Amino acid sequence: LKDYKKFQFDENLYTKKLDMSSMSAAQIKRAEQMAREIEAQVSNNIHMQEERGHALERDIDEEALYSGCPAPRDERGEQGDEPHD
Repeated sequence: LKDYKKFQFDENLYTKKLDMSSMSAAQIKRAEQMAREIEAQVSNNIHMQEERGHALERDIDEEALYSGCPAPRDERGEQGDEPHD
């Protein structure tokens, strides 16, 4: 754990920091409205559901959510256990 800070995530490497002082009140209000609209949208993607604070459509363990690959779906759209050739 001594090297924890060395590997800490820095969102500024992946995003642009906004200078809120350069934005008008109308711009901030519009941005907040757009964010609420986006977050209210329904998605069947479990990662987007989680980001938006929605309940996941099914009970799923952490391994499957973050590192597993989804099982292929059969011709009826149901998730199977084994890959198809």
